[in-house]
Amino acid sequence: MKRPESKLTRQGTEIKGVINDYSDLRKVGFENYEIRHETYALAQVIYFILTGRKGEFTREKNTELKKFILKAVSANKEERFTSVKEMREELIRVVLPSLKSEIKC
Repeated sequence: MKRPESKLTRQGTEIKGVINDYSDLRKVGFENYEIRHETYALAQVIYFILTGRKGEFTREKNTELKKFILKAVSANKEERFTSVKEMREELIRVVLPSLKSEIKC
């Protein structure tokens, strides 16, 4: 929401951020923005935090992490996580345990 007195935002902005699902937002418009656009961006941040890499999802060797990320960034929005809660639960239940064996401390 644009605050009239704010100098940080402007009215009519359609796209925010740089890792959002830009191609879909261009088709559907910012007024149809939904949580699945956020889970798309969040998955990329999670992937970078866990691996130190960005955008190399299809080359990921950890099967559970790869499935998680590819679900979150699926071109078909209906296949994506429907909430951050659902995403968090799968990350904790499936992905993180699969990564523990790879982490050497």
